[in-house]
Amino acid sequence: MTQATLLIDWLWLPGVDGISWTLQVQLKMYVFLFVLYKLKMFKSPKRIAAVAIICAICMAILSPLATLYATVSVQGYAICYVFMMGIMYCIYSLIGAIFCQIYLKQWENKTAYYVIATCALSFWFSIYTSKLFDFTVIFSYLVIIVLFAVVYDLRQYCKIGSILSFVEKISFSLYVIHGVNGYYLLSVLDRVGVHPVMAVILTCFVAVILAWILYKTIENPSIRFIKKLSSNYK
Repeated sequence: MTQATLLIDWLWLPGVDGISWTLQVQLKMYVFLFVLYKLKMFKSPKRIAAVAIICAICMAILSPLATLYATVSVQGYAICYVFMMGIMYCIYSLIGAIFCQIYLKQWENKTAYYVIATCALSFWFSIYTSKLFDFTVIFSYLVIIVLFAVVYDLRQYCKIGSILSFVEKISFSLYVIHGVNGYYLLSVLDRVGVHPVMAVILTCFVAVILAWILYKTIENPSIRFIKKLSSNYK
């Protein structure tokens, strides 16, 4: 139950794989963005910039507390760690939400990029103060932001074919199921003596099929239901 409900970090229990922690972080991000949306914070770029800075300040406070609790209380350290991971990635999630505001033409591009820069600096400050990751991770996230911004600005020059459209539709479902299922299937194929290259190809093929089934049966119907439900509250 703890694995299925993504509460393992709060209970300080080990995960079944090395990637389920990202789902735990995403759950916190969704709640965080929902609260900001309900409070109409995205109507003001200054408010979002202030939220990012406040979160960074919270990280600066939590980091020494976590260091202190590390030698005194495992439970105290666990609570600090969960909040630090959540806050850090909540700051990063603001960048994606700002790009959404640009796409919806709610914010001017110049203003939006200033706030993105504020969020990025707050995020990197959070990583630096928390010491949860090293410089290579900071650099990686920088590259991702710049790359996304460049591709977004050049999107009118890119043609989306049927293959890319298919990958786009199943991308989240593929992200959700590829970890545990992929690791398990790959290990089974390896144990029965399947050639490594063929094992990888079969594992990827099965992962894509499962992602497509998940998209058709759960993700897409859920999206339609949520859109219909949310329209009643506008």
